[in-house]
Amino acid sequence: MILSLTCALITAAVLSMFFRSTQGIGIICITVLAFLYPIPVMVLATIGIAVYFYWKFL
Repeated sequence: MILSLTCALITAAVLSMFFRSTQGIGIICITVLAFLYPIPVMVLATIGIAVYFYWKFL
């Protein structure tokens, strides 16, 4: 049950971030994932921010 919810939230978050009108839904999905799995989401967010700054300032 929790695995299917996780897959659905990840899919909804990724797909809804592509369109401006559905970005709010993507942010809500990411927030729910952060409450369900706080440590893995924060690790992925930290890695994502590091990669972003690496490419932006390199």
